[in-house]
Amino acid sequence: MEFTFENNHVEDCGIPPIYDTKNYNVKLWENKNGEQILCVREKTTRNFWFHHGDAGWSNVWTVDNAPPMHKEEMAFIGDCYWSL
Repeated sequence: MEFTFENNHVEDCGIPPIYDTKNYNVKLWENKNGEQILCVREKTTRNFWFHHGDAGWSNVWTVDNAPPMHKEEMAFIGDCYWSL
């Protein structure tokens, strides 16, 4: 099964990634302003990364190279890291 969602960002941010939930655990965060973050953990390797709509969907971020974020966004990333 593929995990898909509606993109709230402008066209310049690109197209949100699609992940097969057979191989990946995914979690989507969206705040009241429509900002979105997609967290991903590969099931076999347990590697973790995320995509931030504001920073361009095609960019892959890790905890070590995250773009500037608000406290609320950082809290979600931390929650995902430990719960996925």
